Amino acid sequence: MEASEFREHMWMMVHAISCGVSSFVEPFIDESEITRLQMMVLDGIKCGKITTVKTMSEFLCINQGNASTLCKKLEMEGYLKRQRSKDDQRVVNLLITEKGREVLFRIEKKIEEAMMPVLEEMEEESMQIIRDGFKECMDLVLKLNQSRLDMEVKKG
Repeated sequence: MEASEFREHMWMMVHAISCGVSSFVEPFIDESEITRLQMMVLDGIKCGKITTVKTMSEFLCINQGNASTLCKKLEMEGYLKRQRSKDDQRVVNLLITEKGREVLFRIEKKIEEAMMPVLEEMEEESMQIIRDGFKECMDLVLKLNQSRLDMEVKKG
């Protein structure tokens, strides 16, 4: 397969998966008082992927100014709190509040309830194939990004 054909196929699949996931979860999020982006932030904090505004911006692929604004809004609404690091006062850690955990739990519960009938019908082998495919795709994306960074270094 040529690079252009693979790129086109990969982009179409990523787009289809992204749109499909969005259309599946959006109704459950719309029933809550937060947005999908806010849900991603709360989930990222809960899972330990987001710890600061910097890691939030990297996780969401947005600039730090927008991440900071999003963080302030979530804090004002009581979903997260910011706390200065005891080790380094320049670092502000993000923590999910009980209110944030509760709203996230309600959304996740509804999503999981909607998923279960479909997942229960799937063979474990099919689920493993999907998980393995996602892992291979992520490994490829990491290699592509590393290759791009290496090319930038060579250019100087």
